[in-house]
Amino acid sequence: SPPPNDKMAPHDEGGIAKYKGVKMLGEGSFGKVWLVTSDEKPGKTFALKEVAWDELSDMGEAQATKLRDQLTAEVEFLTNCKHEHIIAFEESFGARAVRARLFPNEVVQSSMFDTLELEEDDDEIEPREDPTISGPICLCIVMEHAAGGDLESVIVNAKNKKTKIAEERTWKWTAQLLCALG
Repeated sequence: SPPPNDKMAPHDEGGIAKYKGVKMLGEGSFGKVWLVTSDEKPGKTFALKEVAWDELSDMGEAQATKLRDQLTAEVEFLTNCKHEHIIAFEESFGARAVRARLFPNEVVQSSMFDTLELEEDDDEIEPREDPTISGPICLCIVMEHAAGGDLESVIVNAKNKKTKIAEERTWKWTAQLLCALG
């Protein structure tokens, strides 16, 4: 878990409750990205980036502190970055058991004993600890979802398919980038 003096550590305040999982979009070294929807904004999809904040300590305290500082700076930057040509930041929050809460109807067998049925004379089984209050804390960053992918994925895809991107399209992107930076 994060060090006691870690003031930036996210806390689970229930922000994830408004989101429903659709599917996983990707997975990296430090977390996952989920496609989600929200009843509060029907018809919109979002990308929820989940970073295992507590587990960053496994890489060593100096590196974990550096990564936590970068994540904190990313959230601060995204919070202040508002432009029509930049993917919109929705919110960030802490959450436990992200997958279980995004996909509450998903059956996950955590052990071979989950599938056993109790016989009438069996003793009661101790209730399992609720992972939503006991699991590792994750930082969740929710962004507008770009269905067509980001600029990097479009360029990589074109390169892999050995297709050219039209010059007109690259000028449009350049103008949008300059406008967003200005």
